[in-house]
Amino acid sequence: GFTMEPALSNLLRPVLSSWGIPEAVTVTIAVIVAMTVATMLSMILGELVPKNFAMALPVATAKVVIPFQTAFTMVFRPIVSLLNGSANGVLRAMGIEPKEELSGARSAEELSSLVRRSASAGLLEEDTATLLDRSLGFARLTAADVMTPRPSMHAIAAADSADDVIGLARRTGHSRFPVFDEDLDDITGVVHLKAAVSVPRDRRTDVPVGALASEPLRVPETVHLDALVAELRGGGYQLAIVVDEYGGTAGIVTLEDLVEEIVGEVSDEHDRSRAGVVKSRDGITFPAELRPDELRASTGIEVPEGDVYDTVGGYVMSVLERLPKAGDEVPVPGGILHVVRMQGRRVDRIRFTPDAAAEEGGGR
Repeated sequence: GFTMEPALSNLLRPVLSSWGIPEAVTVTIAVIVAMTVATMLSMILGELVPKNFAMALPVATAKVVIPFQTAFTMVFRPIVSLLNGSANGVLRAMGIEPKEELSGARSAEELSSLVRRSASAGLLEEDTATLLDRSLGFARLTAADVMTPRPSMHAIAAADSADDVIGLARRTGHSRFPVFDEDLDDITGVVHLKAAVSVPRDRRTDVPVGALASEPLRVPETVHLDALVAELRGGGYQLAIVVDEYGGTAGIVTLEDLVEEIVGEVSDEHDRSRAGVVKSRDGITFPAELRPDELRASTGIEVPEGDVYDTVGGYVMSVLERLPKAGDEVPVPGGILHVVRMQGRRVDRIRFTPDAAAEEGGGR
């Protein structure tokens, strides 16, 4: 702009003068037109085109730019440090403690809210918004949030045989099983179906599971998912044993469970039946093991989240303050939760009836 404006102005003056425009007016018009054109070209060619090019080809652009950016940073780092230090010194002299730029960055909750608002306004595709929202929420979750709980685990005793592993795999469709000694609180390893199948057929009833098991990865319930992913990948594990605060077995978590938190349901082993959401004219039936946030994401049903429970079934139990039974009802915003089926002492299936449908059916 600094060099373009005078050059364009000099080109325009003869043209304007040839039209019979006075010299004083010619200079003014030439400067205004030249400045306008220079500004537009500078914005289009110097900012908008490069920015849109980088957005269209981010990886290719990064590969080209990174070496220059790195060199620039190294060369001018002393000057930048001097300027920043001087500015920070002035602020401290004024009694103000300077902050790093990253400390003012938006939190995950704020970014998630921005994603949802952008999706509502049509600025983001729904699938893209869902993926971004799941990714932002991933680091806030812990192993306890995504694990297959102890009552739903399929495990095998160390004293059982390789043939028993194959039989259990046929019945459950799973390929990996925790191996326990005395009880489920005494997990000694993890056995893979491939290890059992590799045993010669005539020896499968004689080889104990304990001889085929590998050392398990044990993690606390409170470990966050980003750290858990690093542990699983770093050790080459596909499954981890989740340990509660008393040292007992709380459940198991697989790499697939973690992937599902970002990309959605993947039908595979140790699945917690999260896909079992059935919609009908009079309501929605779903697994009680869904977390409130999972239920909200898949159905829009609002169930309060709490510190004393992790699942919708746990919410029902906390409201009733007793062991639920089939037929129990619990009100939630917009409708009623009905306990459809129990599995032992655990809530298995729940049906949500909207307020309008509940009124048509005669109320509670």
